[in-house]
Amino acid sequence: MGLRLTGDITLTGRLTVLELCAVTLQEVSRREQANKTLLPGKRLLLELLFGQHQHFVQFLALGDNATPPALTDPALYNELLRGPLTSVSIDDDSTNGLATVRYILGSTMGNGNTYREAGLFDDNNVCYARAVFPDVAKNDSKILILQWDLTAA
Repeated sequence: MGLRLTGDITLTGRLTVLELCAVTLQEVSRREQANKTLLPGKRLLLELLFGQHQHFVQFLALGDNATPPALTDPALYNELLRGPLTSVSIDDDSTNGLATVRYILGSTMGNGNTYREAGLFDDNNVCYARAVFPDVAKNDSKILILQWDLTAA
């Protein structure tokens, strides 16, 4: 799903959930899913663009509810864990603006849960975007890397 900011800009996002073996760091699985930019997130973008807001996206949250995202969702349906983004990279490809954000859930984090939803949040608890994905059961033998790629085209 894309967010059309003007006649010239569309912002789209895609979440990739990588499951790695904690011992070998070999990829066990990869799940990719387009995100839904939520109405509060669209408003946040416009407020940031015009200096009306100071709270930028800096957290990723995980939950266990697989309800498809809707425009008016204010948050995850059942948040289990939230942490600061591990890395943020902003660039361009000479045509589009590109952002890649990552959150790494190490082998000792978030164990005993099956994750099905993720969201990007600012420090004022505004959910910018939400995505659901097939079950990822987390235990101490796994590392999860959640990568959100955003393109402003």
